[in-house]
Amino acid sequence: MWNEHFGIGVVEYLSRGVIPVVHASAGPLLDIVLNDQVSSSWYNDLGFFFKSASDPDFDPSLNSEDPNSLKFKFNDKVIEYPSLSQLLSTFYIENPDLILESNLQLMRSKGSKLMVGKIFK
Repeated sequence: MWNEHFGIGVVEYLSRGVIPVVHASAGPLLDIVLNDQVSSSWYNDLGFFFKSASDPDFDPSLNSEDPNSLKFKFNDKVIEYPSLSQLLSTFYIENPDLILESNLQLMRSKGSKLMVGKIFK
């Protein structure tokens, strides 16, 4: 969901070790799926982000003709995000090493510890 301000569902499943695949906006990007700073990439050590050309903040002038290249301006930086379908294609076809069990286990552990730390502060 574009610009969801908090996202209790994301907090709940992250605290249980589920790796988030979330929209790169508002709560998930700015408050939840991060360690010390907002991710400047489509993934970090806690989860994965996607965007859509139908997002209200999509600026066609930043983008080329490539439908898989979704560039958005955030804090005066241009960041490229995959669409959800491109993200899934990356996981299962182009770069399945991203979702190797060993990598996912590290992400699960970090996410769970981070959420428990935030909840019980």
